[in-house]
Amino acid sequence: MNEHLNKDSVAAAFKLVMEELDKSNQEITKQITQASMNADYEEVQVLVDHGKSLKAFQTRVNALRQEWIDGDIRTDFLNRPQPNIYKPPNAGQTRLRVTFPTGERIERDSARNTFVETIQKIGIDKVRELRLRGNGVPLIDSVPRADNKSVQQKIQGWYICLYSGTRKKKEQLDEIAQHLGIRLKVEIISKH
Repeated sequence: MNEHLNKDSVAAAFKLVMEELDKSNQEITKQITQASMNADYEEVQVLVDHGKSLKAFQTRVNALRQEWIDGDIRTDFLNRPQPNIYKPPNAGQTRLRVTFPTGERIERDSARNTFVETIQKIGIDKVRELRLRGNGVPLIDSVPRADNKSVQQKIQGWYICLYSGTRKKKEQLDEIAQHLGIRLKVEIISKH
């Protein structure tokens, strides 16, 4: 491996990231325009906040890109052999089981999938109206977020924030059920 990474290829990767961020900015701008035309000023404010966050992130990425181009970043550490460390599988991996008052049960292979399916069953619109937040971002959002706190899944035109562990997902489902007056039994169970 070269002592120094190829600056051009990394700079090109930064350029691609910046282009995608520009596309996201353009999409938010379109959505702001549409919300303004519909006189949905609350949605405009939410979108403006997202736009500001995205712009700040874009500025940080651009600064990193410039640092890469200007600096002489050492990569000789990449040539060192890496120790072979065996990591046993995580015996503590968990998932969720949700039981509705009717006896219907949602229990998927991951907490994430159970969480999303449960929100769909309850109703994305109902849950969105609660305006719950997770990890500082809306639990259900109208726009994708471009930051490291937002792992999202797009469902029926909405983005569900999934950046939380199993325990937090359980707490969120319990909170949703309490606010909507639904008796859910939400359990954390082993994946095995």
